[in-house]
Amino acid sequence: MSKHTIFKAIVYLFLLFLAVFALVFWFIYNGEQSRDYQRLGDLKIIQSEMADYFAQYNTYVIPECNPEMTIDQCVGKGDRHLANSKFFDPINSGNYRYIVKSLSDDDFAIQFYLEAGVSKVIPGGYLWTKNGKQ
Repeated sequence: MSKHTIFKAIVYLFLLFLAVFALVFWFIYNGEQSRDYQRLGDLKIIQSEMADYFAQYNTYVIPECNPEMTIDQCVGKGDRHLANSKFFDPINSGNYRYIVKSLSDDDFAIQFYLEAGVSKVIPGGYLWTKNGKQ
């Protein structure tokens, strides 16, 4: 083999490596973004259900729902419960859970995390309240 042929083979292998790396990164990043969009959609539905709960009971306090519980554990007691509390983070482990931080008569706060960030919102932890993302 000539030196020119070996050089071309090395260049092609390097370009192939870069293409595979870019493709893998693209799939991972898009997966993170799609999970972030799902999180924001889930939290808008939770916000709507909390508003319905408030309209019915004039409080955001859910019986037997305490801070640091996940929202799916806050089913309530008796007739005072959320219409649909079966919301799970797409990963649902570690920081990636919908955690109730506070429930009061006039507001609520649910902690969530974004992986990649969406719509000019950087990755990290946030609170969702009756007014949306904080």
